[in-house]
Amino acid sequence: MSESEGIARPPFNKANADLILRSSDGVKFYLHKLVLILASDVFDAMLSVPQPPQPPAEDMDPVYGLPLVQITEDSETLDRLLRFCYPIADPELRNVDDIRLVLIAAIKYEMEEIIPILRKRLSRFKTSPLGVYALACELDFKDIANVAAVRCRAQGVATGYVSEMDRMTSKQMYELLEFCSQEHNPVRVGPSAPRMHRNPSYGDHRRQRISSRQTQLWAGVADYRKVFDANPCADMVIRSKDGIPFYVNRYIMSLAAPKFLENRRQITNPSYADLPVYELNEDCMIVFILLRLIYPLPEPEFNDIDLLGVVTEAAVEYAMPRVIEIMKRRWMGHLDTAPLRVYFAMMRFEWEREAEQAAIRASYITRDTYVPEMANVSARAYRRFLLFRRQRRAAVLPKLRFSLSRTRHGGAGWAQLYWGRGPDELTNATDRLTLNIMENVPEHGWRGSCIRALLSLLQVPDSGKQAHGRITTLNEDILIELGIFEQEVQKVLQEVSNTTLLPPRA
Repeated sequence: MSESEGIARPPFNKANADLILRSSDGVKFYLHKLVLILASDVFDAMLSVPQPPQPPAEDMDPVYGLPLVQITEDSETLDRLLRFCYPIADPELRNVDDIRLVLIAAIKYEMEEIIPILRKRLSRFKTSPLGVYALACELDFKDIANVAAVRCRAQGVATGYVSEMDRMTSKQMYELLEFCSQEHNPVRVGPSAPRMHRNPSYGDHRRQRISSRQTQLWAGVADYRKVFDANPCADMVIRSKDGIPFYVNRYIMSLAAPKFLENRRQITNPSYADLPVYELNEDCMIVFILLRLIYPLPEPEFNDIDLLGVVTEAAVEYAMPRVIEIMKRRWMGHLDTAPLRVYFAMMRFEWEREAEQAAIRASYITRDTYVPEMANVSARAYRRFLLFRRQRRAAVLPKLRFSLSRTRHGGAGWAQLYWGRGPDELTNATDRLTLNIMENVPEHGWRGSCIRALLSLLQVPDSGKQAHGRITTLNEDILIELGIFEQEVQKVLQEVSNTTLLPPRA
């Protein structure tokens, strides 16, 4: 068989082939069933199914009359994958992204002999530990992720960024940054290397807490639940995941959620007066909260932020505009107490304006901590927040140090991207002072926070001896300087706030 346009490179163009795979970009690979059956459990199962005497025309090659299978991988990825299957030289994989596409395909087609080979190659990419870590997280290779994290710390690249990190979660990025900030741990690679993945029981406890809260709420709303019992106005039934029926009106549902019934299969059950039944994946409490927010009923009272996340996810999935606006308002009510959780939730649903408000409030937090919403958002969102916060600090802290120059000197804490330690743990006095001031800004404002810090410096330790660099009076000149400083800070922060956290929509 001669090589031509649309036909794969040798050896995948042999005339003695008995099967054709066509890649997503239209290249045909002339292959041998026996090789694929031996290499892949998926192809083994596929090719073992008896074929009809006259297969559909689209399943046969019109030129050679061979079975034709369309697959989703492009020709370059498929070529590399097949070279691992055939008894020929293995392909050259130059970077992590090359390995990623082939490895994902090998996992998809259950090529159990090839997957370990690719895993080993991935673990050997010592020059790109961030990319290896990101791919290992994406594919849940915890052992490789741990080794890559140790290399990131050893090479000092944890705060860098590579494109592969867009495919991992903010939680995984936080774990890497926190692990690499623990300088006291020994740097080593191998079976005894320190582990950096969070205990999975954390998520289990959170789910149990949400379930318990739902049960409590469900028990306390018996009167309102009667609204959704069988009634003359109901012409359809919504059934929760745990089998609780809600009798509702189709017209009301279509107004509140215009796309709710699109592509949703209905079932008929004699137990529900032959009304059409639509099954949802949410528990009865979540369905009940959604319906109360749709119907002209008092809004349900719940302050649990975990439960708020579940309800918001359902409202977005079912495209309920009014419920979504209520959820936004509820989330913003947590802005003062949990700004970082609000930020990641808003980023998850691409609510730009609310995300920026939350990012501004969260930028005053002096220590980076884990929040559950990180697990549902790309690492890109976390990095955007860290850069945004650093930009705000870069605009403010130098001015703050200048205004307080009579008390402290030195320090460049604003340039740091990740803060795994609180200000009290910092050895540099200027960084410690300025971060403590920033932490108090949401409650006391810039001038008030500075005055509080300066008042604390008036307290002289060590039996009344004046410490070097401390001030002895909070005079009028200092207060004037702080007033000017506050005006300058408000100006520079306004410029920084004009920075958009989310990329423009395509």
